[in-house]
Amino acid sequence: MNPAERLAEVVTRLTPEQYARLLLFAETLAASQDVQSASRFPEPLRQRLRELTSKSEEDTLSEGESAEYVVLAEQLENADAARLEAATRLSRQERIPLAEALAQLDAGAAGRG
Repeated sequence: MNPAERLAEVVTRLTPEQYARLLLFAETLAASQDVQSASRFPEPLRQRLRELTSKSEEDTLSEGESAEYVVLAEQLENADAARLEAATRLSRQERIPLAEALAQLDAGAAGRG
């Protein structure tokens, strides 16, 4: 029996309460994985963005650096938005404050390196 068949067999025997808990667990896990993959903005890129931000503030960006700056800033913005969306889902699912959900997601992401 393959894993999918085994899972289907187990799920059919769950009570409605057990099924609801399993579904909540799966959704929470998916939210956590979403934020970990989406918000992983590598430190070298963060450092490069800081460098480009400094040059932008000094008005010394070249045309190529300016384009790079825009791309990196958008990537970081998207990662932050994904992190907030995942934390919002987690907050609703577990009925916890958003700040606590953010802390949980950040701790999970940090633990995975």
